Formats: sequence, C-alpha cells, structure tokens
Amino acid sequence: MAALPVGQEAGACNLLNADPPAHARLRATVPLPAGRVAALRPWVQELVDRLIDEFAGRGTVELVGALTARLPFHVVCEIAGFAPELRVDLERAVDAAARYGYGEAGARAHRQLTAVVSRQLSHHHAPPGSLLDALARARAAGKIDAAEEVGQAAIVVSAGHATTVNMLNNAIVALLTHPEQNAQLRECPSMMDTAVEELLRFDGPVWAAPLGVAREDVSIDGMIIPAGDVVSLLLGSANRDPEAFTHPDALDLTRAPNPHVAFGRGIHYCLGAQLARMEAEVAITTLLRRLAGLQLACPPDELRWQRRPVVRGPVAVPLRFNPS
Repeated sequence: MAALPVGQEAGACNLLNADPPAHARLRATVPLPAGRVAALRPWVQELVDRLIDEFAGRGTVELVGALTARLPFHVVCEIAGFAPELRVDLERAVDAAARYGYGEAGARAHRQLTAVVSRQLSHHHAPPGSLLDALARARAAGKIDAAEEVGQAAIVVSAGHATTVNMLNNAIVALLTHPEQNAQLRECPSMMDTAVEELLRFDGPVWAAPLGVAREDVSIDGMIIPAGDVVSLLLGSANRDPEAFTHPDALDLTRAPNPHVAFGRGIHYCLGAQLARMEAEVAITTLLRRLAGLQLACPPDELRWQRRPVVRGPVAVPLRFNPS
C-alpha cells in the first residue's frame, strides 16, 4: 500500500507521507536513541512533579489543561530544541492543529504550525544533539531539502504532542473506570510496563492509520479492494481482534504477550514509541502515588470525546481527589 499524497507544500514533505525509498532516508534524519530517552527520564519526573504541585492542594483538576497537554509539549520542545521565545506561538499552533485535524480549519492550523517551524529554522540555532540540529546537519549534507527539513520538524512536534496527550488521557479514564484494575496497579507499581501496553491496546490514541492507496487489487474476507482505492486501516479494531486477544474488550493490566498495534507496524512504526511509553509510565505512576482517592469528577458517559477521524481522546478529564 502506498502513502496517500497530500501535496508538496512545506510541512507535507515528511516521513509520514513518504513511501520507500524516501521513507528510510527521511526517518534516518530524526534519530531518537533509547539512551536519549532514558537520560530524559529524571527530567520528565521533575516536570511531572512540578505540574502536579500546582494543583495537588486543590482537590479538583481538569487534567488536560493542567498536565496531559503540558507534559508532552515541554518534552517535545526539549528533545527538538525549539527556542524558548517561540514556544508560546508553537503551543498555540500545535493545539490548533490537534483540535481541527482535517478540513480548511485544519489546513490553516497546519500552515500556522509550518510558519512557526520555519521561523525556528531560519532565525534560531538548535542546541547540539537536538532533533532540529540533526535535521540541519542532514540538510547541509544534502540528505534532505528545505521543504523536507520543515516537514520533518513539523511532524516531530505535532505527532509527538497530539498522540501522547490522548494516550495519557485515555489511560487515566480507562483506569478510573476499572477500579479493580486501578487498585491492582496502585498496590503493585512494578507491573507498570505491562499496564502501559494494555492501556495502549485497550484505548489507544490513534484509531486509524494514515490514509493509503491500494497498489493492486486486494481480497479481504471475500471483499475486493480495487487498485487505486483509498484505504484506512483501523488500529483500534485490530487491537480488539478476538483472534489475536483473549477477551479483547476486557482491560487486563497483566496481559502478556500483548501484540497490539497502537504504535502502528512496519516502516511506519511510531518513531517516538519509547518516549511515549516513558512519559506514560512516569505520569501515571506519579498521579497514582501522589493523589489519593483519585476519581472522575463526572459520570463516564458525560465525558466529551473529540470528533476526529484519526485521533481518539476526551476533550477534558475532570478529576477529584483528596487534597495533599
């Protein structure tokens, strides 16, 4: 299956929209080694604690605005190397791009994001070792062109933010609506590794893979997908496949093995998967440890969910807890 072209404007030239061999060339320009992720963990822990400090004494909080949207944004800015003076405009652009998705409003938001990224690349030196520094070096070496440099930077910040925000929100909602599983995790924090994988499977942040085009006629369960048809693979459906998972609609934090596809599969497997896992482990562990009596502040069926074709997550997550 080929990636669906979305135009050649700056910001569209990124690995998400590329087929081989261009995909491998573009992916190599944004390295995110495991050692870098591990080295960031103490900094992420300090950030999570600082954000929780701001509301721990209140007893109520809207989690998206207080933590789950702020944490990934700070992390992606740190890794990418965006200049501090651009981060207010960048945060607005990322938030708009995440909120509007497709359509004209989404296109305007992505143009705004591209403009902020272009200002960074044109007027600010990225810190050595940052992802933006790696992109600048790749362009200087002739491995990517100017449009691809902008596109790669834009996809790093937008994808690294929106997916992690919804991963955290969905995970917290799932835990708080499954009290037995939540209690088990509180009593045994060492099971966080398997818990994060199951939370990703149970209600992942991306329910559909990027659109693609069938290269040839394909037969699936007696139905023909003609060559040239646009195809969307439903990751959320695959993660509830009864042929792959026992009791697929049940949340089981001890589930192993857990061959979910929340981060995709193959050449488009999420570049920041290990980073997202680390953020989830730190944030969820710290919330459960620090906020006794944590629960939703509204009935689950009153949560409002985003109406977007790809990304899934609640608009807001109101919580209450015992103030500390």
